[in-house]
Amino acid sequence: MTISVLQKFKAYYIILFLKFFKFICVQETLRKAYKNIPSYSISKQYRIEYEPTNPDLIYGELSVKDFLYLCALIPKNINCKIYDLGCGDARLLLAAVLLFKDLKAVGIEKIASLQEIASTVILPMLSKIKENNSTVTVIKDNFLHYDFSDADIVYVNAAALTDATWQALHELFEKLKVGSHIITVTRKLDTQSFSLIYTGIHQASWAKAWVYIYYKFR
Repeated sequence: MTISVLQKFKAYYIILFLKFFKFICVQETLRKAYKNIPSYSISKQYRIEYEPTNPDLIYGELSVKDFLYLCALIPKNINCKIYDLGCGDARLLLAAVLLFKDLKAVGIEKIASLQEIASTVILPMLSKIKENNSTVTVIKDNFLHYDFSDADIVYVNAAALTDATWQALHELFEKLKVGSHIITVTRKLDTQSFSLIYTGIHQASWAKAWVYIYYKFR
C-alpha cells in the first residue's frame, strides 16, 4: 500500500483549490492569534532553566500548509482522532480542525506555559471549530507517559529526539490499532508492523526536512 500520484494530486487540490479561500482564512487567523506569542523563546527558556541537556524539547515544526497537505493525503474516517506528540503552541492542530471536518485533535505538550498558551488561543475559536464538527484539546503531559493507542493519525517531529526517546516511542506505536497512520519528521520507523507509504521533503521551521507516512497493517 502506497500513496498514489492521484492521492497526492487530490491532496494538493483540496488544499490549494477546493479549500483555497478557507485555507487563506485559516492562515490569517493563525497569524493574528500567534502574532505576539514567542513560542520558540518560551521553549528555549524552559530548557535553559530546567532541562538544559534534553534535546527532546528543542522547538521546531512543519509549515502549516505542509502539515495540512500531509493530513489531506491520509483517508480520514468520521471522528478521525489525530495526536500531535509535543505539540508546542498547537498551531498545527488548530489549523487542521479549522480546515477539516470531523477531526478530534489532541496535543500532548510537556511545557506548561506552552500548553497554557495553546489552550488560551484555542478558546475563542471553539465555535468555529464546532462548526466543522471537530474538537481540539491540549494536554500537559510527557507523551511517553500518555496513552494515545486510540489514534487514527499520530504526528511527531522527531528531528531532535534522542535515540532513547525514539525507541520508547516505537514501543508505544506498536499499541496503535491496525489501519492507523504515523507522520514522522526526519526519522524513519524501524518496525515490522508498519509499511512506509509516503516519503517527501517539506518545509520546516529550521529548513527543508524529510517526512514519512506509515500505515499500520498488523
